[in-house]
Amino acid sequence: MYSPHTYGPNVYNQNYFNDASFPANMPRIWDKHFGFIRIFKNSALVTGEWGGSTSGKNGIWFNAFINYLKSNDITDNFIWCLNPNSGDTGGLLLNDWMTPDTNKLSLVAKLV
Repeated sequence: MYSPHTYGPNVYNQNYFNDASFPANMPRIWDKHFGFIRIFKNSALVTGEWGGSTSGKNGIWFNAFINYLKSNDITDNFIWCLNPNSGDTGGLLLNDWMTPDTNKLSLVAKLV
């Protein structure tokens, strides 16, 4: 099984996030990093860790990544993380540790 981890600019600002074609350039990057694995028969590809803010530039990345996963039938994944105090990604819960982040969950639901 192949299990890539990928994050947007809030976690680590790669040069390709500042490219004039962002986010249209991202599918090419993801294909190069891990998407090519889908061409192998009987390969298992599960996004092992991804997530982040759904606003600003990271939100643009977040939406582009969901669209990429969906269009490439890579819908098995583990989003990081549940807890809200992960400084650079936030969580699926809001700061009270009980209320779901409905915006983030509605975006992730597109993969189900």
